[in-house]
Amino acid sequence: ARFLSSLCSRRRICCLDVKESALKTGMLKMGPCADGVLADMTGIHRVFRPGIFDLVCCFYSLQHISQPSDCIRSLMVLSNKNCIALSVLLDRDVDGHPLPQPLKSCYKSFLGPGELGKAFEAEGWKHFSWIRNEVYVESNEFPCQREYVIGRGSHFKRSILPDAREEPHTNKARRKK
Repeated sequence: ARFLSSLCSRRRICCLDVKESALKTGMLKMGPCADGVLADMTGIHRVFRPGIFDLVCCFYSLQHISQPSDCIRSLMVLSNKNCIALSVLLDRDVDGHPLPQPLKSCYKSFLGPGELGKAFEAEGWKHFSWIRNEVYVESNEFPCQREYVIGRGSHFKRSILPDAREEPHTNKARRKK
């Protein structure tokens, strides 16, 4: 929230939630540059015109949707810079085993490891992803793995992702000349 609200002088932020209380909280955290839309994200592509946003972020929301892959495609359409950041709960516990049925019944859907990346690849997007196995019990986090993905479409101009020719086990990417 701090990073996004620091962009206020140059950008507007649009918060979207299906719960009014969560929407108000998000807008308060974002500050005066935030607008809010009370809506269900399954039809988000019908609410906004294609390419309206520079960056689309969706954090821990896809598990509330029965068809998350359809929603991911809708989010891709909304980004004019072809850049998306997503985080999801996975269908695995922290040791990599399938979640037990009582936990799986807590949400409409869980993605498997790598499914977000496959969704990006199916649309011709590049992506960078990582999985977190730790659960912060003191914060009452749901006990499962999480996957984080940053994706960019083929029309993205500036590289924010490591080059595909990155040297293994380093953070230094070789730049194309």
